[in-house]
Amino acid sequence: MLVLVGTHKERDGKQILGFSSPENDRLAAAWKLTLIGKFSFAIPHPKGIASGLSALNLKGTFSWSFANPSHIIIKLQLEEDFNKLWMGTLWSLGDYPMRVFKWTPSFNPRLEAPLAPVWIRLPGLPIHFFDHNALFAIKAKFLAHPFK
Repeated sequence: MLVLVGTHKERDGKQILGFSSPENDRLAAAWKLTLIGKFSFAIPHPKGIASGLSALNLKGTFSWSFANPSHIIIKLQLEEDFNKLWMGTLWSLGDYPMRVFKWTPSFNPRLEAPLAPVWIRLPGLPIHFFDHNALFAIKAKFLAHPFK
């Protein structure tokens, strides 16, 4: 059964279709576990992408498709797999490095994503400094003066 969504309007002699915020949210919810893979230099052959994603040993099923010549869309079934890829470091599919970004309804492949996970190692940091306030103080000190 087809359910019509959106509101048809005419503005300045042109037909437009508008979506309410709840409609937009409902449509976007199906893409909640979706990531964007970006290849900076070259993109692998489709067989290389498929085998590279399969080699990541994801627990659930996934699908992927091209977004454009440098991006792929990776739609995952399990939140665990989503978190594994999203929180991971730079991934490689064969010899092709791929950065991963969280999909949003405003995704535009021509713009760089505003958020990306960052991993910082603090070898030898005593365990009592693994405190929210202490870690943010350390971050503030070293990001304010990264080359000192």
